[in-house]
This record gives sequence, structure tokens and C-alpha cells, in this order.
Amino acid sequence: MPEAANTTCAPHDNTIAQRILEAGVQLFARKGYAATSTREIVERAQITKPMLYYYYKSKEGLCRVALESFLDEVERRQREATARFNDPVELLVEHVWCLFEIFLDRPDFSRLLITFTFGPDEQVPGISMIAMAQRAVASLERAADAACLAGIIRKGATGDLTMALRGAVLGWSAAALHRPEVVLSRELASNIVRDLLCGFGAPVPARTA
Repeated sequence: MPEAANTTCAPHDNTIAQRILEAGVQLFARKGYAATSTREIVERAQITKPMLYYYYKSKEGLCRVALESFLDEVERRQREATARFNDPVELLVEHVWCLFEIFLDRPDFSRLLITFTFGPDEQVPGISMIAMAQRAVASLERAADAACLAGIIRKGATGDLTMALRGAVLGWSAAALHRPEVVLSRELASNIVRDLLCGFGAPVPARTA
């Protein structure tokens, strides 16, 4: 598996590397990895092909760096969220909202991750998209563990809650790509968590004679 070149160099060089990265993400997210050519990346970034190879070795290397840099940011924000909250329910809400907030801040990266998550695992040679998606929501499992330890969910239900939260986050984020009426908000994050913990049922109306 090729490795990306070291981009710890002069500021000008770092600017070029970032420009290549952003061009690749935009094209991968909109056209798909397979349909994007190195020529298109080079043209969008306004560089030469050898420059792409210098920084990222290959299209695959560029894609891997793009995904890993995004996931590094996800994990950093999730660590910050964990440090801010002690209440297990609020911690769950904050982790869901944190993922929504990243989607809003980095839509191209998020679109790329969602596209790969729902695509075949071999879509990018040498990169497991399932593993990438699991890494993106790993903090949800830790928050669900905390809820279990606090007695908020039954013992053994951590996996079920994690899967439900993961599906809700990815499902709502994907919907927001195509439906302008879908608004990713902290209120939505709170509703998702509280509905999963308390159930979706409404009080059953009294029967009339």
C-alpha cells in the first residue's frame, strides 16, 4: 500500500499539498473515486501530475490521506466533547451533535465518507471503508458504554444503542445532502438520543364507550 509523502515542509509546499487534498476530496465526493482521474485532480488543483505524485504517491494515497485527516478531526472533536460532559445522556447527545456539526463544517469530507460507507468495501484498493466508518463512530460506542454503566440502558444493550445511533447519524446526514428541509441541529441530536432511550410511543388515548 503506497504511503503519502511527508508534507511537513515549507509553508508554500503545505499550501500546495492542501490544495491537492481539497481538489481530490471535491471530485471524489461528487463523482466517486473510480470515476475521478488523476488528470481531473491535477487540473482542479492547478498543479502538475508529478506534484501530485510527490505529495501523495498515487490517487489511492491521496484518498487515504483525505479520509484519515477527516477522521483525525472527528476523533479530536469527540475527545473534546467527552471532556465537556459528565452526564451520560448529555454525553450521548453531544457525540451525535458533534458528528452533525462536523458534517456541516466539512460537507465534502462528510459526503465522501458517506458515499464510501454505503458503497462496496473494495471501492478503493487497499482501504477498508467499513473500518473507516467504524472509526468515525467509535466514540458513540464509548458513550453508550457510559450510559450502560450509569444504568440508563440495560446491560448488554451497548451494541444495540451504538448501531441505532450510527444508523441515525449516517441516515440523517445522508438525507441532508439531498433534502434542503432536513436541518442537522443539536435539537435533532437530542431528539434522536431521547427517542432511542425512551421509545417513540405516544400516550395511548383512552377508549371511549
